[in-house]
Parts: sequence; C-alpha cells; structure tokens
Amino acid sequence: MKMIANRIVLLISYADIFLYPVTEQYLRLWFFGKKVSEEQIHRACVSLIKRKKIQKKGDYYILAGRTHIIAPALYRQRASIEKWEYLSKKLWIIRWIPTIECIGVSGGLAWNNAGKNDDIDLFVITSSHTLWSTRAMITLVLETFGIRRRPKEKMIKNKVCLNMFLSRDVLTLPPDMRSWFVAFEVLQFTPLWQRNNTYQTFLQANHWVKKWFPAQWDERKVLDVPSIQSNCIYPRIFSLCEPCIHAVSLRYMKLKRTTERVEKGLAQFHPRDARIWIYDKWKKRLTHLHIPLDKKIFAP
Repeated sequence: MKMIANRIVLLISYADIFLYPVTEQYLRLWFFGKKVSEEQIHRACVSLIKRKKIQKKGDYYILAGRTHIIAPALYRQRASIEKWEYLSKKLWIIRWIPTIECIGVSGGLAWNNAGKNDDIDLFVITSSHTLWSTRAMITLVLETFGIRRRPKEKMIKNKVCLNMFLSRDVLTLPPDMRSWFVAFEVLQFTPLWQRNNTYQTFLQANHWVKKWFPAQWDERKVLDVPSIQSNCIYPRIFSLCEPCIHAVSLRYMKLKRTTERVEKGLAQFHPRDARIWIYDKWKKRLTHLHIPLDKKIFAP
C-alpha cells in the first residue's frame, strides 16, 4: 500500500506542475511500474487524504491546499475542445502531403490542458528517408496559411509548433531517451491520423514504454486511429530531394541552434529542455511531502 500511495503522490504532484487535477481513472491508467485496480487506487487515495497529503474535490484529486487549480483547469478543458475543432479545420490540407505517415498532438493539448492563448505542438512521423523534405513541405503549407509558430514569436495563440519528427525507418527511440519522462511523452502523444498502421508500428518499436506504464500501454495499443490512403510513388520522389533539403536545413539551423537534437531519422526542436525545469519543480513539491524523486525518471 505504501508503494502505491507514494506513486500516486508522484503522479498528482507531476500533474500539479501543469496545474492539472486528476481523476481516479487517470491515476489507474498512468500508474507506473505495474497495473493496479481501481479499488487499490481508491484505498490508497483515501489513506492519503486522511494523512493530509492530498485532497479530493468532486471527481478530482489534488495536492493538499491546491483546490484552486481545478476551476482554471476546467476552463482549459473547454479551450482545448475548441483547439481540437480548430485543428480539424486547419490541418486538412496537409493530409495531402503523401510522406506524412502519422501526425498527432503532444504537449498541453494532448492532456486537454491547453490555455486559450497557447500554441499547438505537433509530432510527425514521416516516410522513410523523407524527414527533411516532409518538414519543409509542412512548414511551407503552415506558413502559407499563417499558422506556423516562428522562433521567438510572442503572439502564439493556435499557432502550430513542429516539435518533433521521426522517420519510419528509425521509429525506435535511442537508449538515452528511454526514461519515465519520455515514456510519458510517447504515450501522451495523440495521433490525428495515420497511413500504413504507422502509429501501432511506432508503439511496437518502443515497447520499452510498457514497463513504465502498462495500463496506458494497453489503452493505446487498441486506440482507433483514422487511416488515410497511401501512395508508394510519391515518397520515392520526396526521397530524391532529401539529401539537398537536409543539407540546406542544417546550414540554416546552424545559425540558430540551441538545444535541438538532430540525428539519423530524428529531429527534435525544443529551444528549452523541459526536463530541467520540470525536474526542479517536481523535486520541490516532493521534498515538501518528504518523498524522494528517483533520477531514473529522467534518465534511463
């Protein structure tokens, strides 16, 4: 029971960083290390409430003294619904880019926790050997429609940020990324549509995430993702342009490089490493609760 209770506090305190109250269903699905029942979650939460580690208001659990985060979170839920509708209207055009094998949402919107003025983070899986040509085409389309978020831009409401690209031939994330934190990001990623069953292939290629979140893994592997028709000819055409576009892109990036990660089949565009500030805020909350934060959560 102590292990379950401590991990529940870890999950609630992690969500608290993002001002996100959680439900019992959330705690069951995101419980890490092993599966637990709803009854086990409920008993542990009751115990934590008695010990004044957490509180419950309505259906939501929060850290003790944090009930004020619930109302704004509900507002962000409503704002997120509007953003999903916005995405479905704006992103239809890039469905015609034949080298997009899967595209989905990460970040706050994937939690339904995006504010009205927030941007939208996208994760793209491309056809093999077309990562940079696909990125260039998506960027061109988003620029044309005025919805791409540019570096250092301040007015970012509903702007689309192309945060991460993977190539279908390199779907397995490298060993140094296989941490609790990245596993959470992988399973939080919400696909909008796919070609060639790419989302399920991506999950299978990163089967290691199951050891962290077995219940969420089971939910995701049966997720019904809309599929669209593929054409094997066009990706071959894109791949012919890939070396040139890759070279030009890297030369352009060289002048503005910060914490981006670029390697074979992977391009990650995060100007600020989220793990650093998240770790600091999480550790601060857990120190107050006298619960240690294992560094393995952020490093494999």
